[in-house]
Amino acid sequence: MTRNDSPPRTAVVMMVSGAVYLAVEVASAALMPENPDPLWLPAGLGLALMLLWGRRIWPSLAAASAVFALLPHPWGLGASLWPGLALSLIGVGEAALATTLISRKRGFDPDLSTLFDVRIFVLWGMLIPPLMAALAGSGLLVLSGLIEPSGFGLSAWAWYAGDVLGIACGAPIVMTSGSWRLPSREGRASHAEAVLAVLGFTALSVYIFFVGKVPISGSFPYPVYPFVVWVALRMGPPVVSLLTPILAAIAVAATRAGAGPFTDGEAFTRIGRAQTFVVILALTGMTLAAAVRERASVSAERAWLADVTDRSLNEIYVFDPSTLRFEYFNAGARANTGYTPEKIREMTPIDIKPEFDERSFRALIAPLLEGSTRQLRFETIHLRADGTTYPVEVYLQLVDRGGRPVFVALINDISQRRQTEVALAEYRDHLEGLVDERTEELQQANEELEVSNEELHSLYEDTAEAAEELARLNREVEEASRAKSDFLANMSHELRTPLNSIIGFSDILLHGLAGPLTKEQARQVAMINDSGKHLLDLINDVLDLSKIEAERMEPVFEVCDLSAVTRQVVESVEPQAHEKGLYLEWSGLDCQTPVLTDATMVRQIVLNLLSNALKFTQRGGIRVGLTLEEGWCRISVSDTGPGIADADRRRIFESFTQLPAANGGRPDGTGLGLSISARLAGLLGGRIELTNAAERGSTFTVVLPTQ
Repeated sequence: MTRNDSPPRTAVVMMVSGAVYLAVEVASAALMPENPDPLWLPAGLGLALMLLWGRRIWPSLAAASAVFALLPHPWGLGASLWPGLALSLIGVGEAALATTLISRKRGFDPDLSTLFDVRIFVLWGMLIPPLMAALAGSGLLVLSGLIEPSGFGLSAWAWYAGDVLGIACGAPIVMTSGSWRLPSREGRASHAEAVLAVLGFTALSVYIFFVGKVPISGSFPYPVYPFVVWVALRMGPPVVSLLTPILAAIAVAATRAGAGPFTDGEAFTRIGRAQTFVVILALTGMTLAAAVRERASVSAERAWLADVTDRSLNEIYVFDPSTLRFEYFNAGARANTGYTPEKIREMTPIDIKPEFDERSFRALIAPLLEGSTRQLRFETIHLRADGTTYPVEVYLQLVDRGGRPVFVALINDISQRRQTEVALAEYRDHLEGLVDERTEELQQANEELEVSNEELHSLYEDTAEAAEELARLNREVEEASRAKSDFLANMSHELRTPLNSIIGFSDILLHGLAGPLTKEQARQVAMINDSGKHLLDLINDVLDLSKIEAERMEPVFEVCDLSAVTRQVVESVEPQAHEKGLYLEWSGLDCQTPVLTDATMVRQIVLNLLSNALKFTQRGGIRVGLTLEEGWCRISVSDTGPGIADADRRRIFESFTQLPAANGGRPDGTGLGLSISARLAGLLGGRIELTNAAERGSTFTVVLPTQ
């Protein structure tokens, strides 16, 4: 209804509307000091602003009206506080009531471009709300003691007439401001013509009311009426809305001055007749302008629809039910059939539908004539002027044309659809053939799959038997391994007891505790002692490996100083390194390094790594380092030996694996040191890393968690 779908900001709208409303109130009061004002333009302005910007602006209008009510005369009403506020609320309430009543009428547009808009505006905007406001305002004036009770009727009529005239003059100008676009110059008025019309109307009104004194007589008393009718018919609502306030201002001013055609009677009567004259003229202009614009819109819509119908690619025919001759055909019909317009006018639907004769066609359309159906739809073929045919889909209806029935036929060329249907049928047949072939292939595949399933089932049974056999063998292997570990553990214990005795007694003999030995005897006893110790080391390694494999070795985690443990091991092998002429260096062993681990296992791992380094290093030396890195402790043992080939990197951690010595001979030991060390590191939650450079030495690093 309103144009406030995308309004400016609310604060700006309220400030501007309030300021404009107050300015118009003050100007109206100053120019026409009578009370009530015979031409109260704020009534029309308030209604127009609310229709355009919504009822949300009523607080700003109420505030402006309150200020006006309290201003001294002639700039305001000069009323006291409470009556002034009440009068201001009544004035703004009139506009709010009119806006509410109009907003309930769906389809209303403030541009007053249709008779519906004019009717709603006049009834619910001009007539009813001003009447209610006049009654309420006059009653308030009586209660406030501003007028006598006997003056209630006169006050109410003057208030009502002034508001009606103000709405008729002020509201349309603002409401039609968005449509102040005159039609084009092609047969319509130009902007210059509109300006000349307004100036001419002003001059005519001044002459009638101030100079000529044209009397009221006859059924068409005033020359301004034909002028307004001409403007309404030619220029529309925007220009007509300008004429009404011009005429109202001139008529009221002349009547107040005792000039013009309304000079008989008292002042109240003269002003009332002038007001009635202007309101009637305003209603005439608005009604005629809306009717002309509505008719022009309908005519344009019909012209557009006729053009669309004629340009449609579908064939459209209109033919008489009795003669069956075509009365109308569009460009699509002429283009599709190839007949000339003169030829088509002589034809009937039977001439272009070879599948029908007159009897069968009339039987077809009989249900439409009888009223048993409202529409027929069927498919047939049309005959072109060149003798070719094409399939069509026909929609046929019986409609009224100027008081007589005619048939309207809408024809769709379905040639492409038929071609598509044929192609789809061929494709469907081809697809069915492919489905049959694939079905046959699938059946063959299913048969082969059944054979394969049987073979797989047989293979599965064989595999299951093999798996059971493998499980049995694994159990036997585990039992054999456990028995081996038990045997090795027991045998190692049985062997260590006599070996310890041999080593002990040989030590006694070597130290001369049992008496002096000859040089040869001492050499032989030393050989017995070394061989016993070597054999004891081998037995200890085998015993450790068997314990690990039998899961009998479990670490005992305690907090220990890993630096001290490592330093003790390094100091224990230092004499052997000096004996071979090798240097032995360490770093990071001077500070305390508390770690939660098994100190015995760590000691054995480091000792194994140092023993291997001493065994394979002939020149240079050995470096031992300890570092901490983000929750991990790293103990590295680096040597300057021959290094380890890439092919042997993984193999050296296997049990009983030994690499050749630097001189090509077989080194001492069992090949269990690295294997045991790696397994012990795993029990401690760590690992052993190897960094190797062939012929340049190796670095073994024990990585252990600190917690």
